[in-house]
Amino acid sequence: MSAAPGRLAGVRLLATAATRGIGLAVARLALAEGARLALTGPGEASLTRAASDLEGLGRSPEVWAVLDVTDAASIDRAVARVRSRLGGIDALFVNVPGAPSGGWRDVGEEAWRRAFELYVLSVLRLVSTLRPDLERAGGRVVVVTSYAAVEPIEGLALSNVVRPAVHALVREMARDLGRCGVLVNALAPGRVETERVRQVEAAQARQRGVDEAAVRAETVASIPLGRYARPEEVAEAAVFLLSPANTYVTGQVLLVDGGLVRRG
Repeated sequence: MSAAPGRLAGVRLLATAATRGIGLAVARLALAEGARLALTGPGEASLTRAASDLEGLGRSPEVWAVLDVTDAASIDRAVARVRSRLGGIDALFVNVPGAPSGGWRDVGEEAWRRAFELYVLSVLRLVSTLRPDLERAGGRVVVVTSYAAVEPIEGLALSNVVRPAVHALVREMARDLGRCGVLVNALAPGRVETERVRQVEAAQARQRGVDEAAVRAETVASIPLGRYARPEEVAEAAVFLLSPANTYVTGQVLLVDGGLVRRG
């Protein structure tokens, strides 16, 4: 990967679950910064909508593919399609859908298994599959997690328990792949203005028997910056970590939370 005008100029980037929210914001900024973008999402309809949205930049993804990150065969098919169009992949942005809400007693054993597949095995499979590309490129990997991995969130037991394993995996991968010049980091957003966060707030409100506005007001009051993040603000951090400008940050968890998390 070499620097050029635009922080991601010429970088072949695969972005998963990039059809809305933080993922779409990263895709939008990556295109603006010159990336050759491969976009994945859960279905053709969502991918078509996202591609249409991105065309407003004057550029659009060079390839998109349906991808179920919990299915190894789906990963193989999507990666093969991207490689055939782009010739290889220099950088990987791993974003996955959120697991269901609920306390540890509210979710069944199957939900725990699926959460491990969704959060941990997806990263393991994607990076393992793309390892030859990343090693050749001296590439970059950014995995989106959540501040729940550092400070538990009410009503998100699956995320609270499984997300820390993702951070441990990121550190393991960073130590191993660093020998080949590959930098691997996690990005842990706080409260962001996304549909997923609104769903979490609604679940918390139902559990506590209060209005959703009360849940939000309480959370906003706990954030030193006094507001939720915009997806674009998280995207800025992701693009830096994915870019050639990042030459020495690896194995880290970057909190983009406005000061919400109090733990070190």
